[in-house]
Amino acid sequence: MRAGAEYFVAPGEPAQRRYEALRLYFVEEASAEEVGARFGYSPATVHQLAAELRAGRSSFFRSSKPGPKGPRKTTTVRDRVLVLRARDASVTEIAQTLAAEGSPVSAQSVWAILKAEGIERLQRRGPGGPPPRLEPVRAGAIDGWPAGARYDCDHAGLYLLLPAMATLGLDALVAAARYPGTKVLSSFHSLASLLLLKCSRRGRAANAFPLGADPGLGLAAGLVALPKATHLTSYSYRVRRSSNLALLEGLGRRCRQVGLYSGEGGFNLDFHTIRHHGEQVPLEEHYVASRSQCQRRSNSLAGVV
Repeated sequence: MRAGAEYFVAPGEPAQRRYEALRLYFVEEASAEEVGARFGYSPATVHQLAAELRAGRSSFFRSSKPGPKGPRKTTTVRDRVLVLRARDASVTEIAQTLAAEGSPVSAQSVWAILKAEGIERLQRRGPGGPPPRLEPVRAGAIDGWPAGARYDCDHAGLYLLLPAMATLGLDALVAAARYPGTKVLSSFHSLASLLLLKCSRRGRAANAFPLGADPGLGLAAGLVALPKATHLTSYSYRVRRSSNLALLEGLGRRCRQVGLYSGEGGFNLDFHTIRHHGEQVPLEEHYVASRSQCQRRSNSLAGVV
């Protein structure tokens, strides 16, 4: 044997030893006992190695070509980059479009493709600036019902309140409660706008902008547009407690007249614990819910919800 043959005759690596044993078993048709005696395997182990090789579960060699095994997408990405640049898309816009299409590449890679094609950068675009401001619509009573007009309303579900408001005579109840009004907006306009805001599940008058920009809701309250948040917030501070009590009393009488308050139902009043931190305790005997987490030197006030 030539020098270096010991690498094949006495392999030192386990994987090479298995390979040489299987080669002797399959190519030279040696018996399992002969193979085992030469490479240190039992006959049963030789049969097991042979079965794994036949099943395709044995791998002895690694590919010498690293990198992706599938087809390269360079040509496809390059063509797509050139098509997008022909539409005056910037490097960043091209990268974002390719990512959305399932071929993510960096903006630097896009620029490398363009530079290789001899395509220069686009001229720097000026700042877009703020979006155009539309002339605000001032709230005010409509002159007459716009028969035949069409309005797009994103909150049309609030129109379901109108039959109940008409049945209860809410406008008359508000007028009788002596709520304040302005030269442009009556008390009912302000109260109806606050009611629509509350029923839209917006908890604060400051969140009234989406409704104020909806002309369909202004029509529901008899207005060109609903008042802005500034008016609704300031109106809430101007209302006196006596007006609120008068409206609730009148509303209760009217609900009994139309059969809404029959006396058979009722309200489930629960207590909500409000923590009070301080030395002076307003109430000596107060209700504390068992589920509340009271701390030391913390007293709780009970409020009816």
